[in-house]
Amino acid sequence: MTETLSWITLHPAWYANEVRLLSMHYPQLRIDQQALRKGHLWAFGDLEVNAPEGTKRYPIALIYPPATPFAHPSVTLRRSCRSGIPMEE
Repeated sequence: MTETLSWITLHPAWYANEVRLLSMHYPQLRIDQQALRKGHLWAFGDLEVNAPEGTKRYPIALIYPPATPFAHPSVTLRRSCRSGIPMEE
C-alpha cells in the first residue's frame, strides 16, 4: 500500500508562507492542529465584514484541498464558531 504525501510535505515553503500570510491578515483564524497532524490545513474562526450597516462577524471554515497549491482553498460558513458565536442570518 502506497501512502500519499500531503501537499504540506511536498511544498513546505508554500505552506510556511501561507501560514505566515494567514496569521498576518486573519489573526482571528485558528489552525486545526489535529487536522494538521494528518497533513491537512484547515482554519476556523470569525471573518469580520465591514458592511454599510456596521461590522458583521461570520463563523467560517477555510479548507485547503489536497491539490494545494494548484487549487484554491474553500471558505464555507459554519453554524457556529468555536467561540460559540452563532452565524448571522
